[in-house]
Amino acid sequence: MECMDAYAHDEKIDAGRVLIVDDDAVTRNYVALLLQRIGFLPVNAATPDRAIKALREHVFSLAVIDISFPDVNECGFDLVHCVREAQPECSVMIMTVDHSAETAVTAIRLHVDDYFLKPVNAEELLVSARYHMLKSGLPSPDGYAAADQMLLSSREQAVLQMFHRGCSYKETARLLGCGIGTVQTHAKRIYKKMGVHSRAEAAHEAVRLQLIKPLTS
Repeated sequence: MECMDAYAHDEKIDAGRVLIVDDDAVTRNYVALLLQRIGFLPVNAATPDRAIKALREHVFSLAVIDISFPDVNECGFDLVHCVREAQPECSVMIMTVDHSAETAVTAIRLHVDDYFLKPVNAEELLVSARYHMLKSGLPSPDGYAAADQMLLSSREQAVLQMFHRGCSYKETARLLGCGIGTVQTHAKRIYKKMGVHSRAEAAHEAVRLQLIKPLTS
C-alpha cells in the first residue's frame, strides 16, 4: 500500500469526524449508525484505497478499521500504519474476526487504541470512542460530561475514589459496605472501560480526566 505523506494543509482535526473502513457493508453501516447516534460524522470506505482518499480529503479524530480485506492485496494493518503516518493525532481502533494471539500481538505492536472482535459490541464501541476523545483532549460530539462519556456508574466512581485514596480491594469493600468480589467485578469493568490494568493506573487516569475529585491536603 502506498501511504500518503503527513497531512499537509491547515485543516484542524474534527472531533466529530470518524473514518470507518470495512468491506462488509452491513458492518460498515452498523458502526456508522452507532457512532452517528452519539453525534459523530461517519465517513465510510469499503477498501483501503478509498480510505487513503478520505484521509487526503479530511482530518479525522478516530478511525475504525477492519483488518481483513479478502478481495485486495492490502490488509487493515497496512492501513493502520498509513493512518499513523498521515494523521498521528487520530485514534485508531481495529475490528477483526481473527481471535489468534498473532493478531493481538500485531495490534499491540502498532499501538492501536482499541481492539474489537466481530460482531462488534455496541456498548463497548461507544464507551471506547468517547474515552479516546477525552484522552486526546477533544470534546465529545454529543457534549456529554466526562463521567457520562465514560458511562461510569455511581458505584464505579465510588470504587475509583477509593483506589485514588490508595485502598486495596479489601479496604474498598469494607468502606463501601460490599463484598470483595463485588469490588473486583467493578474493577474489571473500570479497567476495560479505561484501557488500564491496575488500581494505580485507573486512579491516575480518573483524576486526569476529571472523572473523580483529586485528594486535598
